[in-house]
Amino acid sequence: MSTGPSFAESLRAARTDAGLTVTRLAQLTGTSRAAITDYEAGRKAPRTDTAERILGVLGQALIPVSLSRDPVWLDAEVLAPLLTWQPDRDALVRKASRDQAVIIDADVNVERLDLTWGQVKTIVHGFMVTGDELAVWRTQQLAWSAAHILRGVEQGAEPRLSMIAGGILVTGNLNLPVPARALTFLTTATRHGADPALTRHLVGGFLAHHGYPWLWIPHRLDAEYRRALVACTRHGDGNLMAAVLIASIEPVD
Repeated sequence: MSTGPSFAESLRAARTDAGLTVTRLAQLTGTSRAAITDYEAGRKAPRTDTAERILGVLGQALIPVSLSRDPVWLDAEVLAPLLTWQPDRDALVRKASRDQAVIIDADVNVERLDLTWGQVKTIVHGFMVTGDELAVWRTQQLAWSAAHILRGVEQGAEPRLSMIAGGILVTGNLNLPVPARALTFLTTATRHGADPALTRHLVGGFLAHHGYPWLWIPHRLDAEYRRALVACTRHGDGNLMAAVLIASIEPVD
């Protein structure tokens, strides 16, 4: 188990110590009362910047919780194709932009959402489609996530490897080389309950920003990916997940 209090516990304690009501904290931070209530109850996790803004008003800082008791496993042999990669930022960002429909279709496939390739492409291009409402909504969420991250990368912004998952702050390890940092973050955040697809998008943008391929799940490996997800969440073993994602690497034009 991770050490230290959860974000929900830290927020509740800091607000109480400051003598503020939920309503007053919401007013001071420009956040809804319902959101503060959900954060304190652990029902929802805020974005990192939102958490920092709220705690900042309370005179607190968002500090990563030590995960030393929750090790993750990633072997150098598995990461070798990325560790030996020669970064080319411009080419890889262009490729990620061209591949967005393919990346989202891969997410749709592994989540078994009932949409056709044509429907996925239509959603990625920003148009509405008819179909199963839940599948359409989730695909819109996935498409927006990838597009939002990619727009930032195209403008030169480095995606921040930081999120609250399972009530704790997970951040990238700056002591690791870029590929290992990205996939260790993916494994750790996923293990602690982060949305796997949205976390992959964040990692994909981070990799592309540094000139590496945006990794996704090849259709032929969807069963292996599901096994990888189990190994990751149960045991912190990210090797199979890394192998599946690295298998998506294609030649750069």
